[in-house]
Amino acid sequence: EVEVAAQGVDPQQRARLGKSRTSEVLAAQAQVAKLQAQIEGVRGQIRGAEQNFAYYTGINAPYQLETVATPDHVSVTDFVTRVQERSDIIEARAAVQVADLAIASEKLGLNPTLGVDGNAYLYRTGSSESIWWDATLTAKWPLYDGKATQAKVAYEQAAKEGAEQALALSIRNAELEVKTAFLSLESALSSLDALNQAVALAEANVRAQLQDYRQGLVTNLDVLSSLNSLQGLLLTRDQT
Repeated sequence: EVEVAAQGVDPQQRARLGKSRTSEVLAAQAQVAKLQAQIEGVRGQIRGAEQNFAYYTGINAPYQLETVATPDHVSVTDFVTRVQERSDIIEARAAVQVADLAIASEKLGLNPTLGVDGNAYLYRTGSSESIWWDATLTAKWPLYDGKATQAKVAYEQAAKEGAEQALALSIRNAELEVKTAFLSLESALSSLDALNQAVALAEANVRAQLQDYRQGLVTNLDVLSSLNSLQGLLLTRDQT
């Protein structure tokens, strides 16, 4: 709509009729070129947004996006409580569980062990010909390995503390991200109605300026200024 309105401004025709100065023609042409550049920039942003959307969702264009109203009963708490389901939080919690298992494994080294080994023979010769099996019973008490094992346990306990701190930090960061995003959404939604009203007024102003321009009541710079204001509001609304 902005592009069509901009094309409807013909300052050269007014200059030929003596209704505009050459400087006004050049200024108007510069404004038109600026508006067209902004339009192409917005189109590029739309194409980039479509690529990002397709990358994260796997849905390729063409598609029709719809605006869905946010339920009034939704609060930030509903989203904060779900951060526990995030993959990075699950991974950090698993790291704590792995540290617990490592501590339990190292503590087993402080306990005495009892082992039994047995062998069965299908064929033997000599003095052991009549013996077709044997067994060995071993017992081990870590009298001289206790300090080394305790050091390993202390190391794994320190690793667990680090994993717990990493988990707590991940949860705090995730909650902060959710709260920040929710507040940004609330702010955008609250300003969207005002922006829609401003865009509607700016569009009405462009139509009025074009009508006055055709009747010779305003200059082309007035029309282009209204178009510039409308383009800025449209860009702000789309970014919101």
